[in-house]
Amino acid sequence: MQTMTDSWAGKLILVLFLIGLPRLGSAQAFSPTGSMVTARDSHTATLLSNGKVLVAGGEDSSGTSLASAELYDPASGAFSSTGNMTMARLVHNATLLPNGKVLIAGGIGAAGNLASAELYDPLTGLFSSTGTMNQARQGHTATLLTSGKVLLAGGWGFSGVLASTEVYDPASGAFTITASMGAPRQGHTATLLASGKLLITGGASSSTLFATSELYDPAIGTFSSTGSMSGARGSHTATLLGSDSVLVAGGFGTADALPSAELFDPTVGSFSLTGSMSASRYAHTATLLSSGVVLVAGGYGSGVLTGAELYDPSAGSFAATGSMNTARFFHTATLLANGQVLLAGGYGTASSLAAAELYTPASTGGGDDGEDDNGDPLAVVIDIKPGDSTNPINPKSKGKIPVAILSSASFDAPGSVVVSTLTFGHTGTEHSLAMCSRSDVNADGMMDLMCHFHTQLAQFQSGDTHGVMKGDLAGGSSFEAFDTVKIVQ
Repeated sequence: MQTMTDSWAGKLILVLFLIGLPRLGSAQAFSPTGSMVTARDSHTATLLSNGKVLVAGGEDSSGTSLASAELYDPASGAFSSTGNMTMARLVHNATLLPNGKVLIAGGIGAAGNLASAELYDPLTGLFSSTGTMNQARQGHTATLLTSGKVLLAGGWGFSGVLASTEVYDPASGAFTITASMGAPRQGHTATLLASGKLLITGGASSSTLFATSELYDPAIGTFSSTGSMSGARGSHTATLLGSDSVLVAGGFGTADALPSAELFDPTVGSFSLTGSMSASRYAHTATLLSSGVVLVAGGYGSGVLTGAELYDPSAGSFAATGSMNTARFFHTATLLANGQVLLAGGYGTASSLAAAELYTPASTGGGDDGEDDNGDPLAVVIDIKPGDSTNPINPKSKGKIPVAILSSASFDAPGSVVVSTLTFGHTGTEHSLAMCSRSDVNADGMMDLMCHFHTQLAQFQSGDTHGVMKGDLAGGSSFEAFDTVKIVQ
């Protein structure tokens, strides 16, 4: 592990080459869980469709890149080895594809920057090579678009910081160069908006730290400038909130780590300052919880941090929420299907870590335990294709099916439904979720949960008369809901 340098440029390059408060009770806590098989930092962690977490690659305390991978099982709280990657790598990307496989792309290997990519198949537990990127890159971003393709943007290549981007098509297994960003960026973020556009924020070239941002429009394959942040930052986090605004937090400024945060409003294309964190930090994690608040944990500021805090969008402020058992940065944070957050590995005060822990959110008072005020089971109501009375679905369509989960006086859908657990389709067990956002779908003054599901993955069949949705609630119970459909060819 390299030591900290005094300039923002040095610290950003380190990133590349390691490449009021809601109504919270006393239940929230960090607690140890099973340790990883291998200590690692600068790795990836991906929630699979089966609820397990794939941890892949990274580096050990000696700076050696790793090919090993392991699985975390929330049911047992234990990690176990799975197949090795075809190439050792760190500061790479891992993206869950609609078919349930995981795309691993780029990073740093034993010989330098990598252009290679591979796929992990949860059914076999094995990795296999797929297409090669057009440019070797590490410290880049990778984002699953609504089309099911993956956009890889920027990063550091053999020629320096890159403005180029490329798209991976799971159907062909090939990468294709697309439009370039307006500026070369590393240490930036990429956030998919409900509109399907992609927001790129901050980062740095080899000489400039950026406050600028830009939008990628997949429909036309081009980037365009949008509003600038209040200040330049890199190695920050960017989290899509239920309101479709984006919370940008921390990172490195022109002098040191930042405590500041701001919100991007896609309706006007501008940023505005919001409450600041209690600690300056970068190389931290930010996780949107099922309650709609954001957990910010760890990172590096005045040293390696154990502290964590919650951002409440309704209050526009951060508040402390306990400390991790282990100080860490360059770690991963993964929202599990049960609403807990798995924090794994990273670099501690002296070495790479095998230790992992769980954050258990408190009840927010807005979530539901599966019963109404009379103790009767809640009836979760869904509306397939809101505004359409017949709900026609063509199973061969490559598009998305909009499904609203409706709130009521006794049920707050955005605050109660654990989005990561949602399945929808022919039987209700199909892992077809593309994205969810908050909106008042039926104009009753209450925010609903508007979700989109991949049509082909929903596996509807001729003769189906109902679509089925299943999922979990924040209180720990599960639900099943139905709405009529009409199958067309």
